[in-house]
Amino acid sequence: MGISVRQLADMPQLRTRFIAGLGGADRQVLWAHSTESPDPWNWLGAGDLLLTNGYNVPADADGQVAFVRQLHAAELSGVFFGQGPQLPAIAPAAIAVADALGLPVLATEQSVPWVLISRTVADSNSERASGRMLKVLRAYDILRRSYEARLDGDRLLEQLGRECDCTFVVLDRRFLTPILPAGAALSGELRDAVVERIGTGGDHLPAFSRLAADGGEALMLPLAHDSQAILIASLLRARSELDRVVLQHAATIIGLEVERTAALESRRREHGASVLRQLVASSLEPGQAATELATFGLDGDPWRVLCWDGGARLTAELADARLRAADVPCLVADGPLGLALVPAATPVAVLEEIARSADVRLGASPPTHGLRLLGDAARQARWALEAARGDGAAFRAYGAAGPAFMPPSIADAEAVVERMLGPLMAYDRANGTELLRTLVVFLEANRSWQDAARTLCIHRQTLIYRIRRIEGLTGRRLQDTADLTDLYLAVRTWQMLELDGALARDR
Repeated sequence: MGISVRQLADMPQLRTRFIAGLGGADRQVLWAHSTESPDPWNWLGAGDLLLTNGYNVPADADGQVAFVRQLHAAELSGVFFGQGPQLPAIAPAAIAVADALGLPVLATEQSVPWVLISRTVADSNSERASGRMLKVLRAYDILRRSYEARLDGDRLLEQLGRECDCTFVVLDRRFLTPILPAGAALSGELRDAVVERIGTGGDHLPAFSRLAADGGEALMLPLAHDSQAILIASLLRARSELDRVVLQHAATIIGLEVERTAALESRRREHGASVLRQLVASSLEPGQAATELATFGLDGDPWRVLCWDGGARLTAELADARLRAADVPCLVADGPLGLALVPAATPVAVLEEIARSADVRLGASPPTHGLRLLGDAARQARWALEAARGDGAAFRAYGAAGPAFMPPSIADAEAVVERMLGPLMAYDRANGTELLRTLVVFLEANRSWQDAARTLCIHRQTLIYRIRRIEGLTGRRLQDTADLTDLYLAVRTWQMLELDGALARDR
């Protein structure tokens, strides 16, 4: 047995009188809650009574009108204002709107504690509270049985939805892709409402966000353990209501399933990263490699290897999520540089968008056939990354138009370095000198004698002697444009080969 707003107002001990909305006096009050939140409609729901001292009530008439309309849209049973100096005068326009909508607005004497009203409402709804408790207990029993029967996430959502008289969808708020499979999909209108609410909510969303779509009401709940997971609850039938207490328990249960799924995904990514590193190092037996690739949806060449700047902007977890959100099967590994293996048919537009949205440079190998060539493909991807860094492109594929220092093959790169710089490296090994480092520093200083000498901590005359020695050993003159270009490109190629070695050691 419940209680109406009129019945509360008629109780002498509550010392409450109507200001407006008498036409809604028979609205049932399911719960009474005190809050000074500026958006109580996001925290309270149908049948709830707002108790406020007025700190959250706008002082201007337009603001008060909007405040009343939001409370009515959330289907609150009414609002009790505690009379005091902090309560702004209620504008005639707001009173008129409350009367027109039938939203009860009442004033309560300052001497009446809110807890007295809350307890009165709670006592009158004891039967309903018992029914709610049974629903909550059944919901947790569904969780227990789902673990015993090892139900998939979609069966759990389906059973909880029937118990709560709604449909559930769990999404990654970054991409609006399902985290748990569900039988129901978001309509276009509801999806747009979710996008709008997330866009205006910032990093932290309220416990409940009302979403108006498809002629009905839905609620969005963040799952506390994972700020990226959101739960969308939509009514199954018209004229029913979303019980927020039961929904919060359902969200806790669903959050546990999301957490379990996230743990499985983490293990999947870690295993995939290990497989990718072994493929690049050519340390995986071909039969096992083929089995592992098939497990990740990557059976059958050709493939591309991707490489990007490692760091927080595009972690392996985020790269994996972005690729999978675009329906691209992948293996992803973290490290000094991020690395991924994807089908060669992956649209370039998808890769460019990932790079731009994460504000990173992304390099890609050419389509690669055969497992034994994946090591070379990884190096080509890293060199393509260097090309992207050089020209500021978000995405660069190896072999596409780009810096001239990208050699046609790994073997060609090693041959160029040996032919151009081999005499310097041999001389350094035999004599304990630093001619190769001297050349690198001199070129990086744009052939400034003063800057290069300062970096090397040597006298300018010593630097001149070393450069003359370098020219003699290489047969190239640094004053000649063609010779200078050859040496510069050879140095850049050597640096990339050295980077490959360092990255291989880190793995």
